[in-house]
Amino acid sequence: MISSQLADDVPLPVFSSSATDHETSRIAFFVKTVELYEIVNRTLLTLYQEKGPKKSSNESDQGTTNLELEELCQTIRLEESLSQWQSGLPAHLAFDTLSAERKEMFQRQTVVLHTR
Repeated sequence: MISSQLADDVPLPVFSSSATDHETSRIAFFVKTVELYEIVNRTLLTLYQEKGPKKSSNESDQGTTNLELEELCQTIRLEESLSQWQSGLPAHLAFDTLSAERKEMFQRQTVVLHTR
């Protein structure tokens, strides 16, 4: 995995108003894929990274409750990030608007993003 600092050092491409539909689609797909991978990376680090030594059974239950509460808050924040990412998808990449009129390339990109 790439560290957050290294990932943040490289800016994502921006959309150009002079770009063709094909170029815009490729850039949007790339940017949204990178954004999704950043969320997945945060998820892996948050949920699966070792948190430190486990408390013994004779220690206070309050510490365990606080740890569980913090994990729940982190999970909710990750879910919110994913929801914001999904709501920020351009119309041609939104999974809920698949239609027969959509270009095949857009349909393919939409399905790939949704599957990831």
